[in-house]
Amino acid sequence: AEDGIRDFCLSRGLGDVYKRQGINAEYMGEQYLFIKRQPAINIMDREKIHACLNLVRRLPPSKVVQNTTALQNLLPEQVDEISQRIDQPLEVEHDTATGLDFLKSEYNRDGDSYRSPWSNKYHPELADGITPSKELRELEKKSNAAFREYVKLYYDTGISSVYFWEKDEENFACCVLIKKTIQGQKGVQEGSWDAINILDVTKDKNNNKITYKVTTTVIVDININHSEAGTVNVAGNFTRQNQETFDFLNDSEEFHIEKIGKMVEEMETQMRSRIEGIYVGKTKEIIYKSRQPTGQKEYDEKQRSVNTDLKGNS
Repeated sequence: AEDGIRDFCLSRGLGDVYKRQGINAEYMGEQYLFIKRQPAINIMDREKIHACLNLVRRLPPSKVVQNTTALQNLLPEQVDEISQRIDQPLEVEHDTATGLDFLKSEYNRDGDSYRSPWSNKYHPELADGITPSKELRELEKKSNAAFREYVKLYYDTGISSVYFWEKDEENFACCVLIKKTIQGQKGVQEGSWDAINILDVTKDKNNNKITYKVTTTVIVDININHSEAGTVNVAGNFTRQNQETFDFLNDSEEFHIEKIGKMVEEMETQMRSRIEGIYVGKTKEIIYKSRQPTGQKEYDEKQRSVNTDLKGNS
């Protein structure tokens, strides 16, 4: 889905799904791994959800949060389904135990609480919240340390959070979340970049292979208020997917971090190039065609000069 709307979803609201609802997971061809609730959605409810998604596709991307909330208020029985299928900007929460900020999403949510990758505790506190196994938690801690450095190198400033969860006894999945905000820099009044990278890791020990499938969604929202360009809002999102299979050399934390880090880096680099070429490039083209690059006063003076010359020549 290019517009940040997911028809299938790897996992959302993990605590609610795994602990309280009872689910089945299955592959849908080359689509995302779908966590399917029981009982299945009936035809009428499915049509309502599709209508909501079609509506969101046609509304301003910068208003996705407000529009999603409005749809959830309109269809309170479909709140979870709507929130699972529409990507929204990431929110920041503070971990009081470590003093570090972390990102809130459906991937670390259990009910109304969100798990911190730094302390492994839920905020607000939740006694029976879902947490990864001991082995996966160690991989999660090292991945968070690695991507914290990645953000410093690529984004200068920003917040990252990495969350892991088990799919079964052998396989796992994770999400790498990155958020950067700017304000009052280089003519930008305010702006945000939200990157949501979901990785599905499947081991094939019989053939000594391991497959990493990454689905990356980038949400951009930039507000410009400039004397020459005027007030401009650039908002939108892209979703792309890639899959790679490697020789399963070992099951070490370093092996997984290397493969995950490389795939996320490559996907985000491609997404940045596409956004710069399509969103930013097209916006510049439209602005220069519809608005004068110089001030209105200078433009009016040039027009008067041209008119005077034309009259003189006639």
